[in-house]
Amino acid sequence: MARKKQERNWRFNYLGIFIVLTVILVTLSAVEAQQYFASKNRYASLDTEYQTLKLKEDNLKPDIEDIVSGKFDLRAKERQLDKNYTILTKALFGDAKSADTVISQSDTYTRYFGKKGWNTLSQLAIVNQDRFIASSNSYVKTSFSDLDLSKKTIDITIFSKFNLSKKSNNDADYGVAYIKVVYDLQNDKAVKSTANVSYPQTNND
Repeated sequence: MARKKQERNWRFNYLGIFIVLTVILVTLSAVEAQQYFASKNRYASLDTEYQTLKLKEDNLKPDIEDIVSGKFDLRAKERQLDKNYTILTKALFGDAKSADTVISQSDTYTRYFGKKGWNTLSQLAIVNQDRFIASSNSYVKTSFSDLDLSKKTIDITIFSKFNLSKKSNNDADYGVAYIKVVYDLQNDKAVKSTANVSYPQTNND
């Protein structure tokens, strides 16, 4: 009798352990399922957010295919760039009231001429960071060439004539600046630029 009672208790114990383990497994499965669906929903949310931001970015930058197909007005962009480069170049070579005025716009000049290009230009146009070599600007001309469809860039050439603040050793009273810019149409900024400034001799020399 005692043996049968002992066997019955073991069966109850085993049954109890089985029920507890079953509850644990079911709970773990439910938690894992919840985490899985939460992770899946989070991924879907992040993917949607990424696609939204990507769409905004694409809308900000003209695609070169749009340029070719006519969706992006290249001529209008060239007119805008011509205007901006004319203003910046004239200010640098004669039109700005002070060197500080130009230096305060360093971020804009860096965007349109590149960091290295702007560093070169500022050294050519400004003496000791406080005085321009030019007293006034005669004119600025810009031209566009070599549209590169693979790199999405266009070359810009800028030529400017200006009057000198102080005559050079050869008594020339004017100078010229020649600037070449490689402009990134996709990111709307200069990739790089090079610049040369010279003071030609007058006919009296």
